[in-house]
Amino acid sequence: MKFPNFLMNKSFSVRGAMLLAGLFLFGTAAFAQSTSLTIEQCANGPLNNPEHCNVSSANDGYGRGNLVASKSHYFEGDSVPIRVVSENLAAGTYTVTIGYDYTKGGKYATDYLTSYDRTESVMNDPCVGVSVCNSGVSTQFPIPLDDQVKAGFDGVLGTADDITQIPGVFTCFGCTINSAVINPLIGSTSGDSTKTITLTFTTTATSGTSSVVIAYGAHISTRKDWGLANSAINITGSPYHNFIVDTNINANSGNRDLQLSAEAVIFPASLTIVKLVDNSDGTFSNNFQSFDFTATNFGTASFHLMDTDESATAGGSTANNNIVNFGSTNTITVTETAPAVATGYSLLSAPSCSITSGSGGSTGTATGNLSTRTATVVMQEGNIAICTFTNTRVGVTAAPVSITGQVRASDGSAMSGITLRLTDVTSGEIKTATTDTSGYYTFDNLTSQDFFQLTVTAKRYRFQNATRSFSLNDNVTGIDFFCTSF
Repeated sequence: MKFPNFLMNKSFSVRGAMLLAGLFLFGTAAFAQSTSLTIEQCANGPLNNPEHCNVSSANDGYGRGNLVASKSHYFEGDSVPIRVVSENLAAGTYTVTIGYDYTKGGKYATDYLTSYDRTESVMNDPCVGVSVCNSGVSTQFPIPLDDQVKAGFDGVLGTADDITQIPGVFTCFGCTINSAVINPLIGSTSGDSTKTITLTFTTTATSGTSSVVIAYGAHISTRKDWGLANSAINITGSPYHNFIVDTNINANSGNRDLQLSAEAVIFPASLTIVKLVDNSDGTFSNNFQSFDFTATNFGTASFHLMDTDESATAGGSTANNNIVNFGSTNTITVTETAPAVATGYSLLSAPSCSITSGSGGSTGTATGNLSTRTATVVMQEGNIAICTFTNTRVGVTAAPVSITGQVRASDGSAMSGITLRLTDVTSGEIKTATTDTSGYYTFDNLTSQDFFQLTVTAKRYRFQNATRSFSLNDNVTGIDFFCTSF
């Protein structure tokens, strides 16, 4: 009897012992060579040449063995499509226990199962290459939610690190699943541990033999769920094992263990651009200020951040949390466009950038340049970078504004020699003007945005609305006064 390769490895531990016991339980004499039982996963091609799951071969689509970067690419949080296949299976009811590496060295690898088409949703046919399997006819059964996953890293339900497991289903071609039971954890989450689920199913065919395919997805753990130090990004080697632990199907052993290499799992980098605005001089107004940016390799060619807060330091931010192209050939630049003079804001200093590895691996670079108002970032896998652009309000000499109007008698005729008094309430300055022969007056060189009070005064005359109050943001014409009595 030939055992799967991983059983010959001294580190196969509890999971390997279970498999070995299962194989001895059935014995080679009990296996009907005409019935097969295998487990396969989808090789979706390298990142630069993605493939689909509609083929079945050693290097593409559904197949056996280890998925490496040359033939697969999966991202943090993706679900790797897996299928359990039994061909020439006699009609009846069966059980099969599937398993996966839950933790490796205390780091979470595959943390739970989801639907087979969650990530590879296009051209994914679990029946491909399987005789007498109809991809158009299937049944589904809910994947049970795992309370241990829900409790998060601290293992306590109802605390801040609780995890929302993505729901999914087992899809069965040629059978109906009757039950799916999560078994107790094997091992310890502080080291190596294994999760198993026992499925009971009944073949759709009521007589003779048929093929059965059970499809599902293995979810790759994320930093968001488990924390930076506890998730799959900190695992090396091939920690993503999926396997068959036990079954009552009399079949040859086939391949009962799959591996996904850590090098085939891509952990996106994250870059956040922060805008800080110093409004401490109290000149902020409700005319919110927009700051415009251009960018390369940031996911967008341009964007803007709005200052909507009059506090001393305010602004906004934007982020790309899914950067998957790394190194100097994919350098990211973000440039704040030169602000218009009228805005009264200038970049206080060079953009301030910080960058961390996010995984204990290699770290890129992130720098700022004041003269070009540019942040330049070279990301490596899993890096987390933040670049902050800080602007400050600078002195602005506003263009002077003016007020003009006319004073007229009740019959509409112009009134000359009438005096008007203008008080700049903001500064306390007082100015006077006298109407000309056509009844017109003018106040020039007034301070924009100040608050003013304008009064017409003349002995022997009374005027309608003799005092006006207003703020000036621009030149104003037509502030007229009308005499109501002599």
